[in-house]
Amino acid sequence: MIEPRRATKDDWEEFAEMWAEMLNETIRDGGGDILPTEHSMDSFKFFFDAYDSGSLVGIAMIAPGAGVLMWGQAAQSMPFDSTNDPYAVGWGTFVRFNHRGTGLSRIMREYASEFLLASGFATLVGSVSPSNEAGMESVGALGFKHAQTQVVWHLRDEDDSE
Repeated sequence: MIEPRRATKDDWEEFAEMWAEMLNETIRDGGGDILPTEHSMDSFKFFFDAYDSGSLVGIAMIAPGAGVLMWGQAAQSMPFDSTNDPYAVGWGTFVRFNHRGTGLSRIMREYASEFLLASGFATLVGSVSPSNEAGMESVGALGFKHAQTQVVWHLRDEDDSE
């Protein structure tokens, strides 16, 4: 198995390639809504760079050719108190198909959770597509709890044009 490690600015190209694969896979499987556009990828690069430089507390990990993870502080906190404070955002975890079932996701998540705990976070908030059965099983095994269900209502029919 390929060993994961903390990603650095030198890893961005490969990290971004796998991150875009993750976004496309979640859209294809019916649970994702973030498009891997230049704008979206620039936003993820902001967090990647901030975690690498330490300007925000977080971690980006890479297992070259196999998988990526990015979890950490959001750019600004929400304007209200939460039962989850202080919390980090689980932006995503992705393992390429031919490396799934190797324990790579678990290893990255365990390392990242230890980092976040040592950094003062109490909670990680993220999402998993309900159609991602392996993802649902793995986060459950790590101790994640179902907190709420996100619903989406497209107010405009796809056939409507303006």
